[in-house]
Amino acid sequence: MEEKQRLARSGSAELDTALIALRDRGFVVIESVFGRERIAAVVQALADIDRVKPLKPHQPYLPLVSPLTDDDIARHPRLLEIVRAALGDDLMVGPVGLHRQDPGDREQSIHRDRRQLFDLPFALPVYAIVIQIALSDFTEENGATELWPGSQWLPEDRAGDRAATARRAAALPSCPLTMSAGDVCLRDARLWHRAGANRSDEPRSMLVVQYERDLQQSKLVRFRERKERSRPQKPHS
Repeated sequence: MEEKQRLARSGSAELDTALIALRDRGFVVIESVFGRERIAAVVQALADIDRVKPLKPHQPYLPLVSPLTDDDIARHPRLLEIVRAALGDDLMVGPVGLHRQDPGDREQSIHRDRRQLFDLPFALPVYAIVIQIALSDFTEENGATELWPGSQWLPEDRAGDRAATARRAAALPSCPLTMSAGDVCLRDARLWHRAGANRSDEPRSMLVVQYERDLQQSKLVRFRERKERSRPQKPHS
């Protein structure tokens, strides 16, 4: 990958470069966010959960147990700084989930995790970011996620028409999301992507957390309430 997409050090330069990569290419990889011991603790916790109740390969909700609920997983300060700079401070966060490609699993269909907000001839800025925490090394052999850089700006196909998306994607360049365990990818949720086929003997797994802008009208309601209270009251007759 180009250097602008893969960052190893924290600081203002990392933030600026990450925001440029998110805007232009739709994703950025932050290296070595989590150490091997931390990743091993998460993998062990998942194994303990799996013994009690088998986990699905794509489990959007994981049990609320440590270390999955620890602040450095869903709210790591190094990652949250980038998310807030891209989305603002009014955020909603989803649950911590698990995505796993087992040996023999085929590649997914090309898809987006979130659609464009409106049916417009142009795309709006990012409104949702998916955080992918690599629990194992991501290689082309074990099914590393395949990404289509810049596809977050493309308009929608008809709802559910993945065949049309595949035809469009075939004419565009893609790249494998190769990472080491402990690396993290921040990805615009509208970016075209798919899990690759796992041709290895080991599973490829990651934790997934999604942040999005709070697009509800709560602030507008509060603003209107303050405006109403500030209006001069008519005197009683």
